[in-house]
Amino acid sequence: MEEIFLDAQIREGTGRAKVKDLRDAGFIPAVVYSEGKISKPLKVSHSQLVRLVHQHRLENAVINLRIKDDGKEKTKSCLIKEIQYHPVKEDIIHVDFNEISLTKVIKINVPVVAKGDPIGVKQEGGSLEHILWEIEVECLPTNIPKEIRVDVSPLKIGDSIHIKDLVIPDGVKVLN
Repeated sequence: MEEIFLDAQIREGTGRAKVKDLRDAGFIPAVVYSEGKISKPLKVSHSQLVRLVHQHRLENAVINLRIKDDGKEKTKSCLIKEIQYHPVKEDIIHVDFNEISLTKVIKINVPVVAKGDPIGVKQEGGSLEHILWEIEVECLPTNIPKEIRVDVSPLKIGDSIHIKDLVIPDGVKVLN
C-alpha cells in the first residue's frame, strides 16, 4: 500500500466570513472526526489536496494527515468521508475525514473494474452489462484493494461472472 501524506493545520474560528478568508488564502476547510472524541476543524492546502485527488483514487485510500498545532506535529490515519464541491464552479469547498485505527477491521466499498473485450461483444454482436460497480469488503485499512479487476474477455452471450468467481486478495473478506 502506498503511503499518502497530506499536511493540515488547526483552523481557528468558524463561520461564513472566516471560511471565505480561508479559501481566499488558498486553503480548504476540513474536519476530522474520531470515534468517541470531539471533531477538529482543520485547513488543508487547496493545491496539495487537488493534486492528491487527481493522482490517487481517494475513496478508499488511507491518508496520513500531518496536523500541525502549536509547533507540534501529529499524524492521524484517516479515510475521506466526503468531499463537497461547489455546484457551479466544481471546486472543492470542504472535506470531511474519519480517523481510523490501522489495527481494526473496517467495512468499505471497493470498485469493480471490467478488463478486456468479451467474445460475445466482438464476435456475436452482444453487449456487456456491468451490474455491480462496487463490492463491500471487510479488511484492515492497510489491505484495502484499490479495485477488483475482472477479466471479461472469455464471456460469450448469456455468460456471467458472479462474486464467488472473483479473485480476492488475501486478508480481504467479501460481504456481498
